[in-house]
Amino acid sequence: MFTVRKMITLTLSALVALSLAACSTSFKPAPIGDELVWSSEKDRPAWTVKSPEVDQGDAYVFTGQSLYHATERSAKMNAEVDASTAAARYLSRQSTQNYAEVTEGIAKEGDIQNGDVAVSNSQTLAADQFLTKMSVQDWYLEQWRKGNQTFWKAYVKTAMPKNRI
Repeated sequence: MFTVRKMITLTLSALVALSLAACSTSFKPAPIGDELVWSSEKDRPAWTVKSPEVDQGDAYVFTGQSLYHATERSAKMNAEVDASTAAARYLSRQSTQNYAEVTEGIAKEGDIQNGDVAVSNSQTLAADQFLTKMSVQDWYLEQWRKGNQTFWKAYVKTAMPKNRI
């Protein structure tokens, strides 16, 4: 018959065997976070972290950063669009804003009317052709791996001479 002592010994032996079997698995642990695979420079340039002053004497300088993309080309294009957007916000010649407010409510005669207010606000930034005069001064590229997928992230530094505006 089983005694309490034999039962405890058997249970502990089973636990040790199970834990040893679990530790000897051939599966790799789940990846935690993203891994930098490659970058265009050894150290990340300071302008990718802290944007330089926009007004640099004879030129305006703008930086852009892409989202994650499957190809280097699309990451570069996205970074240039981001820099162009920053330039448009800074240098825009015309900004129009439309604001509309509509109040609507229903109440019985003699009751207090609580109106529902709907607000619509849109702003349009009209940038002249000056954005086509921007030129790329520097690129910084990174290739990342997340699990079994790789993707690109691009940073761009652009300049636009003041005499071309």
